[in-house]
Amino acid sequence: MNPKYVNRFIQAIAIQFSLIFLFSLIYYSIINDFKPVITTKEIEYLDCLLLSTTVQACIGVTNILPQTPISICTTILQQMTSIITSLFIVFTFTL
Repeated sequence: MNPKYVNRFIQAIAIQFSLIFLFSLIYYSIINDFKPVITTKEIEYLDCLLLSTTVQACIGVTNILPQTPISICTTILQQMTSIITSLFIVFTFTL
């Protein structure tokens, strides 16, 4: 395997995991702007990590829902970031 591609792969993974972790912390900081799907459950950091992971993976199915404009815009921002980084990664692998 070409070492150039191995390095790019490691960089791509690092970028994706960094974004997942960053957005999970942002979601956790605005935790009151989300509503749990199961109303008897309190939202925890793990729920924010799940939301961030599913949005970054372009799946979007989770157990908490954004309820305020700030939480909705933050989720949209992560989705757009995910699309842009995915395109960037595909572009760099084709060079």
